[in-house]
Amino acid sequence: MANLDFLTSEEKEKVQQFMEITNTKCAETAHQLLSDSNWRLDSAIETFFIVSSIDAGEPSASDQSNSENNRNVGFVETIGESHDNIQEISAGYDSDWNASHTIREPLMTFSDQPVPDQLNNFISNFHERYCTSPDTTMPTFYTDTLQNAIDIAFGHENENLCRPLALFLNNEKSRHTENFIKSILCNPLVCEFLREKFILFPWDTTEELNKERLFQMMIDSRMRAVCDELVDFARSVDDFPVLVIVNRKRYSFEIINQFNWRSDVNEAFEGLHETFDKFKHEQLVEISKEIERKKEREIFDQQRADYDASLQADLEKKKRKVENKVMKEKEKNVKEAKDKVQQEAEEEKVKEKEKEDQKIKILLSKLPKEPEASNPTCVTVQFRFPDGTQGSRRFLQSDRIQIMLDYLTTKRYSPEQCRFFNSEFPRKDIMKCYDCQKSFGDVNWPKRETVWIVLN
Repeated sequence: MANLDFLTSEEKEKVQQFMEITNTKCAETAHQLLSDSNWRLDSAIETFFIVSSIDAGEPSASDQSNSENNRNVGFVETIGESHDNIQEISAGYDSDWNASHTIREPLMTFSDQPVPDQLNNFISNFHERYCTSPDTTMPTFYTDTLQNAIDIAFGHENENLCRPLALFLNNEKSRHTENFIKSILCNPLVCEFLREKFILFPWDTTEELNKERLFQMMIDSRMRAVCDELVDFARSVDDFPVLVIVNRKRYSFEIINQFNWRSDVNEAFEGLHETFDKFKHEQLVEISKEIERKKEREIFDQQRADYDASLQADLEKKKRKVENKVMKEKEKNVKEAKDKVQQEAEEEKVKEKEKEDQKIKILLSKLPKEPEASNPTCVTVQFRFPDGTQGSRRFLQSDRIQIMLDYLTTKRYSPEQCRFFNSEFPRKDIMKCYDCQKSFGDVNWPKRETVWIVLN
């Protein structure tokens, strides 16, 4: 008896009822007719007896009770034949046959949508049609373009992380679609292995335009050899669905294995393992070849470099003598110029310091005396200097803000070199926001304030 574990409990019950009513022991025949009849038991039974009568040459009712062996000889083949033979029986059977063989809607209708949008529609319809049962495992499909799937599968910088590309090509017109999907593609072990070891790219070829779009994507992705094989394969609807495993060797693609309805779940699972091992072996072989090619290139490059170096050796020796002489003369001139510039800079620095010291001396002589802390009209300013140190100074409210700037200049933080900010938020640039000729009292300066000094 065929393995029908992928069916739901309700579907299994209908298979059992069919076999009891028709007195057949072939579970595969029962499943096939029920699936073609959209699981309408009465329609599947009627189709069974119609096909049986055709195959037996219109036997009598008593002949229909013959042994199972006589009745089922070639029965599976008869089911797959053209509907024309059945339609000749009578007009009344015509509508029943068509109803029992209603072709399902494609998982992906043709449109000018981007590929990711079409694949999302495919996955949504796939889940609704085949994965509604809680015990059904949904495959992990890739949902971007075919070129991106190829890049992820074979374009990883670390070649040990590369994976084979698995193309799941579906056709809802095939009578084997449901069986393959439920028994193999949605098998938990197969799903998990595909998710971990492969990039699974799906496509629905039920509509001819979608099939042509797939072939064009393959050609655009430089998969011409794979495309040519699939063009021949795709001529027969009942060869679908198929799981095609693709490998890339350097710049060409090839099919290394494929699975269809003729494979059972054990064959498919073991075949995927063998295919992945083969992929890894071929990858190691290719890596070894690439290492050898790299070594050969390195040897060639080294020999060429040594040859070029030997040709230049004599010229280098002659050039070096001239260059050394020129270099020494140049270094001498540069050193003299540098020493002269440095001397001038030091002299200028001394002059600037003397000038600054003179200015500070004058400012110190003009600074008013710091008031006592007990003076009620004094303001205290806390200074935060750029080097992280702090200081403070008291001023009278009648003192001009310029006096505070002069004080900071005596600390060698002049307005030409620094900017000064108060503690308000946001902080204000004191020289831009205040008239420094006004007194602290005129600008309502706080009794206690902090000033940040920032170097330009």
